Amino acid sequence: MLQKNIGYRFNHLDFLYQSLTHRSTNLSHNERLEFLGDSILNLIISKFLYDEFLSKNEGEMSRTRSNLVKEGTLSDIANQLGIGSFINLGLGEIKNHGFLKRSILSNALEAIIGAIFLDSGSNIKTIENVIMNWYRNHADLINLSRDEKDPKTKLQEHLQKFHLPLPKYELLKSVGYDHEKQFTIVCKVFGFRKSDHFITIGTGKKYKEAEKLAAKHMFDKIVNYHF
Repeated sequence: MLQKNIGYRFNHLDFLYQSLTHRSTNLSHNERLEFLGDSILNLIISKFLYDEFLSKNEGEMSRTRSNLVKEGTLSDIANQLGIGSFINLGLGEIKNHGFLKRSILSNALEAIIGAIFLDSGSNIKTIENVIMNWYRNHADLINLSRDEKDPKTKLQEHLQKFHLPLPKYELLKSVGYDHEKQFTIVCKVFGFRKSDHFITIGTGKKYKEAEKLAAKHMFDKIVNYHF
């Protein structure tokens, strides 16, 4: 099940097992694989940004890369892949619900990257495909990486420039079980001359993701509007 979620079938399961073993177990743990995976991840994301964003300079690409490889982003991807329930933890971390900790989840994800790289015979193309599939399935990360500012911030600043009320966000619906919920958020902007208000909708697996996408759609909709 986990290998299916990850999108890679291991030739040597020992690599996978070690990547999921936390140092609290006092067994052969995943820290060396994590070190390797961290370097590989930065290389893959750097190449993606270099190829995708031709107009970005070094500083802009560095900031975007930091956002894409930060602990919170990696733990979100790890949760999406269902990695937490497979991590081997020591008794203390089990009691402290270590499988929910962002640091442990993100480290395990990096260790899995290192494990896949070694298991595939150090095939960089294989691990590149796996990583980019993770990010494409977490589509908001790729889409939102195109803008340095958070879409909600961009929308708010744009409206304030014209002395208009701040946008309102409302939950339209949430469907699915807790571990696979889908949120739909409505963004409303008022104060236009020719229309009472504009409405856009964003959908995502997290409430904030849905809000950001609704804000992005709104900004795209009104950026050329003549107030």
